[in-house]
Amino acid sequence: MKSFFFSLRPEPNELPVQQRVNLVALYAVTFVSLLVVPYQFLIDLPVGDPVPLLFEGVYLVTVLCSLGTFWFTRNLGWAKTLLGAGIFVLSAYLIVVAGGTVGLALFYILAALPLLGFVLGFEGAIAFIALFFVGVLVRVLWTTLPAHSLFADAHIKTELLVVFGVSAGLGLITAFYQKFLIEYLSRLAYVDSVTGWRPESGSPRTSTCPCARASRSF
Repeated sequence: MKSFFFSLRPEPNELPVQQRVNLVALYAVTFVSLLVVPYQFLIDLPVGDPVPLLFEGVYLVTVLCSLGTFWFTRNLGWAKTLLGAGIFVLSAYLIVVAGGTVGLALFYILAALPLLGFVLGFEGAIAFIALFFVGVLVRVLWTTLPAHSLFADAHIKTELLVVFGVSAGLGLITAFYQKFLIEYLSRLAYVDSVTGWRPESGSPRTSTCPCARASRSF
């Protein structure tokens, strides 16, 4: 059972510890999505508007396709690409509708920010967080908002934007920290500090032990 859920195809540009962490993040996002999206679907269903149901359905299908792609191919890169595309599409829709009737749906994205570095990669996470915050800022400050939206209340709009700004800033810091932490742990676990040998180099590892060199000389 463990081998089914966690066996991986080696990636040329990622060390095993990176792949393991990314896989756990993929499962975490999938698990949370399978809980939250159906719940939100049931809330939106009585309203009768097909648009949010369509985007929620598309995102859920994308999540399941991402998981299925990994299980059938063991290619984590393809699975992350599918999941990242779903996250981008859903986030763009939530910005367009200002988080729904009261704006709370945007907070789902805030909760996911700490995991984006593992799912989207470092560059993808930085781009997503920046675009998401700018999109929210533009939508809230310069467009018409739903009458019942929290962002339409002038008394709390600024405070909510500060919350989003702080969350975006912490998300960027987290992405940088995750990148350097994973690289450090990877070097510590897989890179020979003397020879610089790395697992993905493809060359056999040569021992730096004097006794080993002496034994080979006989």
